[in-house]
This record gives sequence, C-alpha cells and structure tokens, in this order.
Amino acid sequence: MPDLPTGTITFFFTDVEGSTRLAELEPAAMREALRRHDQLLAAGLEGYGGVVVKNRGEGDSFFAVFERATEAVEAAGVLQLALQAEPWPTSIPLRVRMALHSGEAELRQGDYYGSAVNRCARLRTAAHGGQVLLSSVTADVVRATLPATIGLRDLGSHRLRDLSHEERIYQLLHADLWAEFPPLRTLNHHPNNLPFQTTALIGRESEVAQARERLERPDVRLLVLTGPGGIGKTRLALQLAADLIDRYEDGVFFVPLGSIRDPALVLPAIVDTLDLQQVTGRSPLDILKDSLRARRVLLLLDNFEQVAEAVQPLSELLAACQKLDLVVTSRAVLGAYGELDLPIPPLTLPASGQLFPSQAVEQSAAVRLFVERAQAVKPDFALSPENTPTVIEICQRLEGLPLAIELAAARMRLLPPTAILARLDHRLSLLSGGARDRPARQQTLRDAMAWSYDLLDEHERMLFRQLSAFVGGFSLEAAEAVCGPGVRDWGLGAGGGNASGTSPDSQPPSPNPPPLTPNVLEGVASLVDKSLLRQVEVGGEPRFRMLQTIREFGLEQLEASGEAPYVYWRHAEHFLKLVEGAEPRIRAAEQLTWLERLEAEDGNLRAALAWMLADQPSDAVVPPAAERVEASLRLVDALIWFWYFRARILEGRDALARALQARELAVGSASRGSLSSGGRSGKGRSAAPLRAIALTGSGLLAQTLGDYAHASELCKQALQEAEKGQDQTAVARALACLGLIILYQGDQDEAATLIEKALAIFRGLGDRWYVAWLLGLLGRAELERTDSSRARICLEESLALLREIGDRWGLALTLCYLGRLAYAEAEPQRAAELLEESLALARQGRFRRVISFVLDYLAPVVRTLGDARRASELYRESLLLRQELADKLGIAECLEGFAGIARERGDPQRAARLFAAAQAMRQEIGAPLEPPPRSILDQELAPTRSDLPAASLARAWSAGRAMPADQAVSFALETPLPAGPGRTARRRRPTARQPVPAH
Repeated sequence: MPDLPTGTITFFFTDVEGSTRLAELEPAAMREALRRHDQLLAAGLEGYGGVVVKNRGEGDSFFAVFERATEAVEAAGVLQLALQAEPWPTSIPLRVRMALHSGEAELRQGDYYGSAVNRCARLRTAAHGGQVLLSSVTADVVRATLPATIGLRDLGSHRLRDLSHEERIYQLLHADLWAEFPPLRTLNHHPNNLPFQTTALIGRESEVAQARERLERPDVRLLVLTGPGGIGKTRLALQLAADLIDRYEDGVFFVPLGSIRDPALVLPAIVDTLDLQQVTGRSPLDILKDSLRARRVLLLLDNFEQVAEAVQPLSELLAACQKLDLVVTSRAVLGAYGELDLPIPPLTLPASGQLFPSQAVEQSAAVRLFVERAQAVKPDFALSPENTPTVIEICQRLEGLPLAIELAAARMRLLPPTAILARLDHRLSLLSGGARDRPARQQTLRDAMAWSYDLLDEHERMLFRQLSAFVGGFSLEAAEAVCGPGVRDWGLGAGGGNASGTSPDSQPPSPNPPPLTPNVLEGVASLVDKSLLRQVEVGGEPRFRMLQTIREFGLEQLEASGEAPYVYWRHAEHFLKLVEGAEPRIRAAEQLTWLERLEAEDGNLRAALAWMLADQPSDAVVPPAAERVEASLRLVDALIWFWYFRARILEGRDALARALQARELAVGSASRGSLSSGGRSGKGRSAAPLRAIALTGSGLLAQTLGDYAHASELCKQALQEAEKGQDQTAVARALACLGLIILYQGDQDEAATLIEKALAIFRGLGDRWYVAWLLGLLGRAELERTDSSRARICLEESLALLREIGDRWGLALTLCYLGRLAYAEAEPQRAAELLEESLALARQGRFRRVISFVLDYLAPVVRTLGDARRASELYRESLLLRQELADKLGIAECLEGFAGIARERGDPQRAARLFAAAQAMRQEIGAPLEPPPRSILDQELAPTRSDLPAASLARAWSAGRAMPADQAVSFALETPLPAGPGRTARRRRPTARQPVPAH
C-alpha cells in the first residue's frame, strides 16, 4: 500500500446499493459483476491520485483518500460514467452511491479514524445508487476549480444519522449522469424526534450491529437494552434508532421517561410524544391502539426501570399493533413475554503491557473516549509515550464504564492524568461535575448509583450492600454463606463453632451444595436483572461480580448501615473454611480444579486476611483481636502450598509475615486468650504449632528466593515451636523444609538425614502425599551424593505413590528428577523422554517453578543430543521465568548454561564473564559452587583457551563478577542463537557422571 496522506484530506466512500439482494438472487452473475466493479473502482481512484485504504470492508464498498479535493470530485464523476456505461452481467445494473467529505486525518496503524471519517460514512448512507454527495466543506473547496462539465446542486441542510449537527449537502451533476433521485435518506425525510447529540458515539459499533440484527428479526418486537447506570444505553439506543429509520416509514420516536415515577403516566407520555389528540372518555391505551394499529413505527422508551409496572399495558399495545416495535433502555429486565434482553457491556479496554499511543487507541474504545472527552476541555491534550500508561490504567480502573470515563476526562481541565489516577481510590468523590445538560443523575457517579439503589426494595438493598463485601466476584454458595440466614454467633465455622475457640475440622463447600435459601437466590437473580451484578462462568460454574464503581457505592451503604463488621466476619469465616477444606485437595487428584478455584477467589482471600488483621474500634461487635489473629494464622497456613505451587512467592511471604507479626503483637499485649502459649486453636491444635507451620511456610518460600540463611533460621524456630507444642505434623514439616534448604546449600549428607527423619514421621502418620514428596527430595539428595541406585529406589517409590494420589505437581517434579538421573547415567535419550513428559505436566498445571527446573535440566540434554539451538531457546525461556520469579540460584544456573553455549560458539570472553557472574550470584546467596569454578573453567574453556590469554581471561572474569544481576541477565540474553539442529560444531558425548544443577 502506498504511504497514506495525513493532514487535511478528502475521504471518498462508495457502496453498491442492493448488493445483498442481488447476491441472493443471482450469485454467479453477482460474483462476476463485483469483480468488474472492483477493477473499475481501483483503476479510476488510483488514476486520479486516490489511495485505496480498503475495499469490501463494509458490504461491497471502497474507502479511498485524496490529497486534493478537486481530483476526488473528478474521479467520482468519471467513475459514475464508467459504471453507468458498463454492460453488467446481472439482470439489474449495479448502482453505486458515493460520498466525499474533507477533514483532518487521524491516521493510526494504517487506517483512518475520527469524526471526519464517520461523517463521510454517514453521508454515504444518505445517498441513492448512482448518486454522488458532497459535504459543504468539500463543496466549498472545489466550487471554483471544477471543470465546466461538472456542477453542484444544493440539496439543503440535513441531519445525518450520527445525530450531530445538520450538514448542508450537495449533489454532483453531469450532463450524462442521472440527476433525479428520491429524497435523501436522512433524518429530515422520516418522521422522528431524535434529539441532537453534541458528541459522537464511540466504540459501540459491535453493540449497535448486534441490536440492529436482533430487531430486524421478524420474531423480535421488544428489544430491551440493559446495563447499570452510566453504561451508555441511551446513546446507543438513539444511534440504533437513527440507523433503522428507513425500516419505519411512519416514524421513529424517542420517549424519555427519566422524570416519570408513576407507571400510569407512561402511556400518556407516549401519546404526548406522538402528538395524538386526547379524546374524552378514551384511555391512552385505546388512543394508541387506534393510531398505531396500521402504522410502521419504532418507539424508543428510555429509562424504564422506575416505571416497570407499565410493562403490562405495553404488552397489550404490542399485541394490538403488529407493525409497532419497541426498544427499551432499562437497568432491569422487564419480564415481559417476547422480550429480548441485550446486556450492554463496558467499553473495550486495552491489553495489559506497554503499548504505543496508537496501539492503545486502536485496541480500546475506553481510551478513545477518554482522549476525545479530554480534548473537549483541554484541546492541546494528546496521548504520548509518557502519559499513555497512565490513561490506560485510568480506563482499566474505571472498568470501561463510559460515564465514569467521561467524568474523569472532564477533570483534565484542572488535573493531569497522573493526578486523576492518584485520586481514583475515592472515585465517587472525584467523578462529579458532569455536563449541565445531562440529567441530574448523570452529573455525578454517586447519583447514577443512587438512582439504581433507590429503586430496590428493602431486602434487595440489604443484599446488594452485603454482596459488596466480596472482592473480584463470588459464587452462589458464597453469597448464601455470607448473606444468608444462619448461625449468628462469632465462632468460626457455622457447624458449631463458638467464641471459646473450638470447632470441628473444616470441610470445603460441597460440590453439590444444598438449595440456596430462596431470598438469597432470588435476590441475586433480581440484582442481575437490575444490572447491579454481572454473571460470568468460571470453570463451568456461575460467578457474579460488581463493577468496581458499583461496589464502592455498595460499600458506602454497607458502612452506613452498621452491618459491616458482621458481614466482614461472615465473609472471613466462609473463605477460611474454603481454604482449609481445599488444602489437602490441591495435593490430590482434584488439584487443578481446586487451584483454579482458589485463584478465582484471590481478591476475597486477600480481603479476608486484611480484615482479620485490621484494627477494630473498641466498641465494634466483632470477635476479639486474639481470635481474629488466630484465624489469620489458620488462613495463611492453609494457603502455603497454594502459593508454592503457583509460584506466588512474594505474596505468600508477605501474608505470612503479616500474620506472624500480628500474632507476636497479640501475645505481647494479651494477658489471656487463645493465643497464649497454652491456648487451643479452633482446629483443635495449640496456637504454637500454628505459628510453627507459618514459620515453616515462610522458610519454604524464602528458600525459593535464594535467602537461605533467613530460611534456615525460620525453620529452626519452627522446629522449636513444633517440638514445644508436641505436634508431630508441624515437627515433620519443619524438618523437611530445613532439609530442603540445606540441600540447596550443598550439604547432601545433613539434608538426607533431616529428610529421612521427617519421612519416618509422615510414614507413621500415614500421610502419603508428604511421604511421596519427601521420597522425591531424598532421591534428589542421593542423586547429588552420586548414589544412583538409592536415588532410583526413592524416586520410583515416590512416582508410584504420586500416580495413586493424582498430584500432577509432584509427578512433574519427580519425573524431572528421574530425567536428571537418566542423564547422569549417560542415557540422554531416556532423559529427554522423561523430561518432556515432566514439562508437559508442568505446563498443563501452570507450575512455573517446576517448568523452570525442567527447562534447565532439558537444555543440557538436548545439547548432548546435538540441538544446541533448542538448548539455547530453553535457557532463554528459563532465564526469563527465573527472573520473573526472583529465583537467584536458578538465574545463576541459566547463566552457566549460556556460558557453555558461548564457549561452544567460540566466544570464550563471553563464556568467562557469564561463568564469573554466576559464581558471584552463588556466593551472594550461599549456594554451592558445584562444580568448583576452576573445574568449570578447565572443562568448559579448555577447547578455546588458546584464543583467550591469561590476562584476557582475568579481565573477563573480573568484569563478570562485577556485573549486577539485571545486567548479567541482559548480557546472557544477547548471546547469539546457535545454528539449527544438526549444525552444531560437534556432538557432546555424555560422561558417566554429569554435573547436577542444585535444583
């Protein structure tokens, strides 16, 4: 495509009139006709200097641009002459309508956007086949320079279907072209009262098309556009009515109902809108039936939610008037027979990540709306690489809600985007001061929410504000547990818990829960119907969520009601029960299902923990601090393996630290209570082992970050606490984690001793999962002690147990170790098979740390098998993943892998620097330097040492040790990829004993 012009240009739109009908009647002839049509238009447009932007983009159309308006007009005349003279193969000649409009070009990603393009498209829809229309702007530009053969006819001012200001329209005239056409297809020539709109509709093309397609179906006569306040229902409905005006020869009429509260006044409002004569003794319904029975009319009833009882007479009117159609905007479905509901979603949001300004605008209608409305109050505003991320975040925080975005953009008069974003934590106060010509309920976001809230009955209001306690959505089961009737004491567990601190073991919500209490089930359904909740499916199960803006209003109402402490505690109870029941299931056959379920509850789990640890007023009717802190320990203890499996290390570490700190403060300030050293927790376990398990979890997560000294100290504290509390499970977990840490530090003998002690305890407890996990750890320790026989026995027993249990995480890890064992025994092909199986399981489960392990193990195997290029790709993927996970030891191992590849490519300088950077990282975290640095140099650099004198080697080594971690990663990623499979310099032969990475 040639370079597209910018600046002020002339847009040229064409369309074949009636092409769909012709294609249905004469498909073969129409295909040939369209082929010829395309040839004629492409040649004619380009012959006069036009650039075709796209064709067939909308029906059978062309879109071209011209730098000179005169050339565009001349091209239109010549093309119409050629089209008129063409012997078409169809029974009816093709008739092409054309429109020209000049304006400022907004060029993005090879396409044009903006009001000038939209204006030209609307002008084309007003034309008839064979007709050429010009806007007044284009006519004024070309009038003095047109050739004598071309003239212009003033067709007067018309309202186009964009509902904006009137446009003076001109028709191109030529002696050999048709000159007489029916009236233009504009709003002027159809009965209507559609109001002018001061701004263009942005980003609703898909929704308008969906609504139009539904209303054009013969079985749909009542279309209801539903959505919360501020979603843009009215503006969308007006555009839909304008687009459909040709279908309703007797008119399209807008009936605003926002000021009406009495349902009995709806029909009189329609009578007044249609300017029908009132007759004494006749009801409004009868008057409307008589008037509309034989007329083809569309009525647009706006803001119907507060007069919903008027649906019955409307149904009678529809039944009596078969040519009448209704479009209704409402925050709630009507519940009428034959009603078709079309929920209006928020505006599209941009993908996450760094985007150029043009990408953000192209991807997101929300960003386009913000920019246009911001420019209305601050004309010099434009997206830039600096402000685009902030604007994207504003739109994302406002969840694409049009009214919220417009109100935020209006603040650009006073505040830059960064200041607006900083104030969005209090968005209901910020987002006010809308346009004065808007209804009062739309001048502030709080008023828009209050309008919906006031229309609820008392039960719905209570349920709505209580449901606002959920963060990120909820299931029906959760709604029942938190908002439904039930035990109202403050103890944990609705099955018999009490404030004294004892309750039966928690079970997760049943896969087949009992029927919901009708008032909760029906209330949720009603709030969905009223657009205050949105239903989505997650894993085949229904979930419900509020737009954050709506939720913030609900939280205001919840706090004002005095119900907040009770609701928050019920919320915390439910999610504590959920995670304690889920904990064993994420280590069993249901693993992936329960991991996904916990992920879906991310926001709720964080909110539950935050509330447990929050300071409460002394007079608040909530459990005492000691009980809430104990609950927080139970919650974080139950989430340790979830965080570990999903590699959410920083989140888990911080949550555990907060709960442990709160526990220390509570013990220090309390003279008695469940958190004293002799107290018992709600799970029948003393509080000391709860702390021990939390300390062990903290150590487990700390070791993944390479913080071995701190991790070891945490696990030693945990072991002391567990032994003091005489809790064998807590003792065994602390021993196991301590053994794992020492294994990372390189003392395989001590690690094996600790792991065997923990293994013996878990065998005695009959906990098969911990037995399987510890057998895997022991097998790895034996592998690093070079006892292949003992390693194989442990790993194969672990594998068999894990297959019985169904734990994919454990299976992936153990297969990974078995693959490493096969490689150490000089069986690279077998190693590759085991590692590929492990990698597939780890990817399926999204176990990111295991994925990184396998990638590290698989890379040297495929190098040995002769595919150095894939080895490099595996190291690249692993290094990026390790960096994302902040895994310092893993980063060091990847650097060593890249060093080996650099050495094979004959780049000893790069290899030396990477090996040195890896050594520095290992020393920083206290990880073993295996093989020792000198052995690495001897093994890896020997083939090319002659190319690297001692002084150069010393300089490279010194430079590598001085590199910061981020710089070392970037340097490694710059390593050129080797040649493809089979093209490496030589095939490496596995030795009887290969070095084993620390992982």
